[in-house]
Amino acid sequence: MTLKEIFKEVFYLLKEDRKKCNEAELIGYANDCREDLVKRLPLADIINLQNHLVIGKFADEDTLLPGAGLYPLPVNFLRDDSVIGYTTKRNADKIELGDFWSYQAGYAELSSAKPVYCIIHYANLKKIIFAPKEATILLIYYKQPPILTAVTESPQMDSGVHHLFIPYICYKVLMALDKVDKAVAFKTEYNEGIKSRGGV
Repeated sequence: MTLKEIFKEVFYLLKEDRKKCNEAELIGYANDCREDLVKRLPLADIINLQNHLVIGKFADEDTLLPGAGLYPLPVNFLRDDSVIGYTTKRNADKIELGDFWSYQAGYAELSSAKPVYCIIHYANLKKIIFAPKEATILLIYYKQPPILTAVTESPQMDSGVHHLFIPYICYKVLMALDKVDKAVAFKTEYNEGIKSRGGV
């Protein structure tokens, strides 16, 4: 579906509220939706967005976890699949930032036979912590789809999920108009649509 076709369905569902939104806002909501879908859909729906990147570390070690290397995240990163030590060829187990305490306290030991990694993806802090450190790592990740700028464009993801843009955009428009009850109904429809495909 093109954005024009998606917006036509949105206008039908919004009825009178359609008069209170403009094209630029709707395109913005569509771009928000594409990012949310990449983060939540099952991997089969976004396989065309998968990317492989070999990354060299940009700092000797992480101060939170001695023996760990810091590596930059690519600018277009949205979701990780796996991280592999490029030298050892071993898949690393993903841990949360809060789990580093077990290594810091000595309850768990770093081992090249069982590396670990953590993704930190905040506004100005985007990095991978990989331990034990290696000169380079292989990051398999899902990249940000191209930004939508015109109604003639289509979201570059599986066409089977294009219909999910409709309730998401309705939700965003109604929230902006402070019509929370109506908005929540569309958000529920959107979430259920993701779950029906095996997403989260």
